[in-house]
Amino acid sequence: MSEKNIIIKTEVNKEDPYQGINFVNRRAQIYDKDGKLIFDEVVEYPDFYDDNSVNITASKYLCNEAKNKETSLKQMLDRISNTITNWGVDLQYFDEETSKEFNYDLKYYQIHQFFSFNSPIYFNVGIREQPQCSACFILEVNDDMESIFETGKLESLIFKWGSGSGMNMSRLRSSKEPVRGGGNASGPVSFLKAHDTAAGVIKSGGTLRRSAKLACLDMDHPDILKFIHCKEKEEEKLRILEENGITADEGYEMSDHVFFQNTNISVRIPDEFMKSVEDDNGWWTRNVLNGEKCEKFKARELLRHISKLAWKTADPGIQFRDNINKWNTCKTTGEIRSSNPCGEFMAVDNTSCNLAALNLMKFFYINDKGEICFDLELFRKVITQVITAQDIIIDKSSYPSIKISNNSCKLRPLGLGFSNLGALLMWLGFPYDSDEARLITSAITALMTGIAYTVSNELAKVKGPFAKFNDNKKSFYEVIKLHKEHVDGLDEKIENKLCSRRNLIETIVGSAIKTWEYLDNICENGAEFRNSQVTLLAPTGTTSFLMGCSTTGIEPDFSLIKYKKLSGNGGAVIKIINSVVNFALENLGYQPFEIKKLEEELISKNHFENSKVLKAAHLPIFDTAIVPDGGSRSISYMAHINMLEAVQPFISGAISKTVNLAEKTTVDDIYNLYLTAWKKGLKGITIYRDGSKNYQPLANKEKREKFPKPKKLGDEREARIHKFRIGGMKGYITTGLYEDGSLGEVFLDVAKEGTTMSGLLDSIGIITSLALQHTHGTILKDLVERLKDQKFEPSGFTGKQPINNASSIVDYVFKYLGWKFLSEEDRKELGLDYDIEDQGPSLKVHSPLLISSDSPPCNRCGSMMVKKGSCFWCDNCGENSGSCSG
Repeated sequence: MSEKNIIIKTEVNKEDPYQGINFVNRRAQIYDKDGKLIFDEVVEYPDFYDDNSVNITASKYLCNEAKNKETSLKQMLDRISNTITNWGVDLQYFDEETSKEFNYDLKYYQIHQFFSFNSPIYFNVGIREQPQCSACFILEVNDDMESIFETGKLESLIFKWGSGSGMNMSRLRSSKEPVRGGGNASGPVSFLKAHDTAAGVIKSGGTLRRSAKLACLDMDHPDILKFIHCKEKEEEKLRILEENGITADEGYEMSDHVFFQNTNISVRIPDEFMKSVEDDNGWWTRNVLNGEKCEKFKARELLRHISKLAWKTADPGIQFRDNINKWNTCKTTGEIRSSNPCGEFMAVDNTSCNLAALNLMKFFYINDKGEICFDLELFRKVITQVITAQDIIIDKSSYPSIKISNNSCKLRPLGLGFSNLGALLMWLGFPYDSDEARLITSAITALMTGIAYTVSNELAKVKGPFAKFNDNKKSFYEVIKLHKEHVDGLDEKIENKLCSRRNLIETIVGSAIKTWEYLDNICENGAEFRNSQVTLLAPTGTTSFLMGCSTTGIEPDFSLIKYKKLSGNGGAVIKIINSVVNFALENLGYQPFEIKKLEEELISKNHFENSKVLKAAHLPIFDTAIVPDGGSRSISYMAHINMLEAVQPFISGAISKTVNLAEKTTVDDIYNLYLTAWKKGLKGITIYRDGSKNYQPLANKEKREKFPKPKKLGDEREARIHKFRIGGMKGYITTGLYEDGSLGEVFLDVAKEGTTMSGLLDSIGIITSLALQHTHGTILKDLVERLKDQKFEPSGFTGKQPINNASSIVDYVFKYLGWKFLSEEDRKELGLDYDIEDQGPSLKVHSPLLISSDSPPCNRCGSMMVKKGSCFWCDNCGENSGSCSG
């Protein structure tokens, strides 16, 4: 075999990739929202995997089919790695001898959490003869019934095996245009209803996970306004159903009873439209059939419609057509018209992509001198093996149609990305919103893409370039040149003021520049490449657990506090600190006793603000994506936009990143954010305003306020204990107060523990507390009016002024609450205007752990989900409402 055929060179004799790892039996458990075990298996995992990683990846990825049952992580990694290696030998990527190191490396790098493939590979490879391996598909739909319903069938097959799809529906004639038999066409929004309903029926990957689907429409389509508003009435339906106490059918969610809940929508906007917005010009929509002008709008009004609906429902997202196609390496083959559901894979129609992600933390270490260093050779080696594996997978994967198979194999797009960036930046001591953070992230991304294209060039020497390379050589080289120009600009950003870890940044930037100089030189000499694309940044949801990551994708840390479910006790939850926090504090020079004090502060307050130990200059390093309970700081949305701008020029595809906005964000803020994102050269942007799924139009404000979000009590709050006695039974009323002195919670306790009376009073206290918190206390008068004067034993004299006689314990409790906490006017109306003041003793009470969120509950385990990419993701069981598993 010639030298050029040996892509992977053997340096040492490698035998056992699992050598030195202590494998132990672990009990993997997932509970549902009612505390019922829905997954319970004893599995074999390395002892350094945390509980969450074991629970989630065992329940998701270990094969549970009887004939292929897996009970060890080794079995799963052997299944994946052996299969891909055998494929590589079969396809003549390497010979039997060279394949041994490749196989060893795949297992070694995965078990040690250097990288992971996308979920469909773990679901399907080595189990099915022709496995679906791609996570992302882009489909084509044309203006005829056969195409429309064929596309629905293809989506069903894609969803079935755990992947997601996107499509552009702009070729469908609008509802304003005629059909042959008379009347007007249904329009894309009507057909989208049918596709969305099918997506809701077919749960992704055979699990409870929602299917991941995206539909986009061009800005000049006559139905663009209808499309922008398509989710508005559906959200209103959900609100009305919930207000009237209507619950979902068994096995379903409320969102299954309305349309468009399985579909992310995006509008596709050209530069021409954005310039019309800037110049306050008009914008014409055009008929699909003949291209003639249909209807004229003010461009600014259309963008405001988009902004308003995104403010209310988090949809639509935006895709910037010209920014996307400026970076299209295959312009001759076609225009990029859509993306996958999470927005990171952008390619021509009828294409697919398999993904993988690197755990960035694994490539940095502290040397003997105490200096933080980057392992360039390890980075290069891991990327080499992963890109090789991904390319092998293309030819052995199954595809739902011949067109998709042909395009995927002839263009060969790959999606290598990374995870754990937020944790890495914190560990390095860089605030997410800092020049250093943006520069080192740009450099890492540029280096990753440069190495990936270098490997692609080496693969082309052995296996030939992608089939459509020669057709697209001009545009391919143009994009390589664009990348290089941006990489050259990194050197200029290393200024004297940028002194924090300067040597580290210079090393990575220098490596990136050299890599792209090499690529530019070989392109000048007519180099060929195996892949049309090589990198993108996916949300890496479930796969991040496989790598033990603290943060996902390009995201900053969501919170410094994590919540861990304990085995048994119905899955009781405790607070723990994100492990990267301690390492970051060590790197910043804090002593062990200082770190211990900071840990205590963090558990107590959820944040480091006003810390007695943390230096003020270090506070931004520990800022997170959300404002922690009791705190006031978070990473601004512009920091997210700026990070996207820093990274976008250095990847082939796009970035899955939902920009999280505070509840108080206005429609004008979002409008201006879109203009900024376009000017910064982003390919797309999706926003999620906190609380947007719970808030309705301003016109409905009066109705909405009947169902506000719960008002949280502080972790430490003033409480009052009131002692009473009725008919020989002694009891206590404990009232927890908000900072303004209003009533927030009630605990009732009587001397006879374990009795029926005790249990009933406990229940009354809990119900009353929930009612107070969900209505901000406005229900108290109604409770007092309805529950005072209830008659049952024990009753009689209390010996307590001013309520010296009570017809029952309930009567006494609610008369007391009314007297203490209602207004003077309300007390008079209810006959409780006593004039004797009785102040019970006060004390500080720490509340039990409470978790709340505007996001939906997980439909698998019941925990609250968080927004991730264009879907929701559960940190407890790894479930997601889309393709966040990457």
